[in-house]
Amino acid sequence: MVAYRVCHLHCSTPHDCPPPPVYRIIGVLFRGLSSRCAHPVYALEFLTFANHQPSSGAAMPRFLNTITGEFESHDDPSKVVYAIFSHTWNSCAEGSEQKFDTILKLQSERPNNRPASDPPTEPPLGPLFDHPRLSTKIRKACEVARLAGYRLLWYDAPCINRRNSAEVSVTLNLMFELYRLADVCYVYLRDVPSGDDPTAGSSKFRNSRWHKRGWTLQELIAPERVIFLSETWELLGTKTGLAPTLEKITDVDFSVLTGQRELKTISVAKRMSWAASRQTKFVEDQAYSLLGIFGVFIAPIYGEGANAFLRLQEEIVKTIPDQSIFAWGRSYTLESLDTRSRISSSGSSRTPGLLAGSTSSFLEAGAITKLSPGMFADRFDASRNICVPPLNCIFTPQGAIMELLCFDLPANIHMTFPKDQDGERECSHGARVLALLQCKDAHGSLIALPLLHSGSNPRLHESFNVSTHPEDTFGAPQPFHFVRVTKAALSEVKTPITIRRVSLLRHYPGPLTPKSLLPGFTREPQLSVLHLRQKHGNEGPEFAIPRWVAKQMEAVGCKIAPLVVIPDANRTKVILKTTIAENLPLPSLPTRTRSSMIIDLQLTLTSTAVGSQPLEGIPKHVEFTFDVRHGIEVTGRQTQWDMPLTFKGALDADTATQRVLAEFTDVFQTPTLARRKSGLVRFFRATLENSTVPESRTLWLMLELSDPYKPPEETPWDADAQSDFSLGDMLKVAALSERGVDC
Repeated sequence: MVAYRVCHLHCSTPHDCPPPPVYRIIGVLFRGLSSRCAHPVYALEFLTFANHQPSSGAAMPRFLNTITGEFESHDDPSKVVYAIFSHTWNSCAEGSEQKFDTILKLQSERPNNRPASDPPTEPPLGPLFDHPRLSTKIRKACEVARLAGYRLLWYDAPCINRRNSAEVSVTLNLMFELYRLADVCYVYLRDVPSGDDPTAGSSKFRNSRWHKRGWTLQELIAPERVIFLSETWELLGTKTGLAPTLEKITDVDFSVLTGQRELKTISVAKRMSWAASRQTKFVEDQAYSLLGIFGVFIAPIYGEGANAFLRLQEEIVKTIPDQSIFAWGRSYTLESLDTRSRISSSGSSRTPGLLAGSTSSFLEAGAITKLSPGMFADRFDASRNICVPPLNCIFTPQGAIMELLCFDLPANIHMTFPKDQDGERECSHGARVLALLQCKDAHGSLIALPLLHSGSNPRLHESFNVSTHPEDTFGAPQPFHFVRVTKAALSEVKTPITIRRVSLLRHYPGPLTPKSLLPGFTREPQLSVLHLRQKHGNEGPEFAIPRWVAKQMEAVGCKIAPLVVIPDANRTKVILKTTIAENLPLPSLPTRTRSSMIIDLQLTLTSTAVGSQPLEGIPKHVEFTFDVRHGIEVTGRQTQWDMPLTFKGALDADTATQRVLAEFTDVFQTPTLARRKSGLVRFFRATLENSTVPESRTLWLMLELSDPYKPPEETPWDADAQSDFSLGDMLKVAALSERGVDC
């Protein structure tokens, strides 16, 4: 009886009566099944493909019937003939995409019958395609698939119920498989006209937005057959026919595009490089769009931001034995231990962690390939008896624990960096350990991670940052994330090459950038060189202290003097002056004296230009200088000033569009009458900002001051001490102390 129900369910069509429930059956041997069904093997396969439906009860995935216009759900896409649709989503200005809820509503609305003038179709189309509000893109996509003989079409916009988080999670993880199992993928390029020659160097096809989106990478690679359509739905070419051109556009190998080479044979670094210059609407989609490219699965969590890409990398490290994933960012070529080395690539490596912050870090990693353990061991002289460590990596809160083949750089070897056109400088306090990875570059050089001791005590465990030198090294460029060790340099290594168990910083996100310092706050910045100069009838910006700033100062017991604006004759310089004083009541007795803090602020803005004649030259930027001094004002005595403070900076085309243009911060000691420290401090901030009022020509001088604050007394575990000891070090010291060991 059970076998009969299974066969009946498998052989029924979607248009029959609703199917009975599916039960997972384990350990049952079916015999004599052929007497009731001609396809017993298929029936058994259906059982193994059990219901993995979202919690809502809707089967996955969902297809759009190109004839009836209704949705159909099929649990196993490998047993369904269907076409799939790829495109770039419309913006709101272009008319946003029609999603699942909209199509459901259109399906429920029954428009009038087709006009008699329209020719009938065989078979007749469902009422959805007669609906006047159905988008042209959905209508044409179904028409193209229907005319090619495909009854089912998967189209991401209408076929995913985005209100169901479980369905979204399942679909994102199965997206690559949906495209891989499709019989054909139609790619609609709305920015490529008909008649365009995709092979031409200046073709619209080469510059199509579709090649720059993150999700379309898997939509190019996964399907076996891909057909490109123009803005008028005319044929442009196929993936196979345009494979040489697509390789030049996307960097995806010709052998991958033509199906001659499997994705798993491509190094992780190279696969990452394919996505390095692609953009996604949401930061998280940088990771989610690559799940199928690497064959890994993670739960999507929209809102986690860049952490999604870190989770993707961790899952790749756990799943794929390939250390090329650590070869990203800027690199430094170590050509020899006896001669100067050279910089070999550009990019950014501001984070001293093991994992990259985004796909863009892999822009220069396309030539990095992995090495098998045997090929890696062959790189060393046989006399060293090199033992290749396993590719294990354990992620902990303290970092990534790995076993790597390491060697110490000689004490007299320093990496050199170009200082200017006339010479170089050495970095004498950079990384002293190189950890070799089981991968190489296009020239055969081994890839190594430069290990820089972190703040943890190296006597207790080996904890490192991945960087050639600290980022704040004076005169040096940005740190390099990995080193290319040439064959010549490797042969000159005299120190032992041994396996070391190290703990590497997982990722350093860096400080968060305040919204006020993000570019794009204003499209027409008032503080530009031309505005400051008052050329061509431009009156230049106005400067003011907002009224609410004065009220905020009064709330902390201070009073602001009126702002004084002093422009020069040519308007190439503007000086802003004001004073902040404690607003203390007069003493009740004339013989008593009172002291109060006073802050004197001056902000100088100066325009600079390229050329010998500043007024006629090309505008470059605006320089600003804060001159701040604070002191004590005593009744009946002369004001006593402390040492003045100066802070300088400059604005360019990007920073001029920020809300905050210039900023000065400091912590002042609150003085006493006897000029002794009171133990109280005040935090002070002064900023020059673009106005929040639309189309305003006023720039605001904003001032903030905290109430007096008494900092906590320093403890033995102060900030300086903690920089040398981690929490783990403290626990170890405490444990040793309990056992009577003097630490």
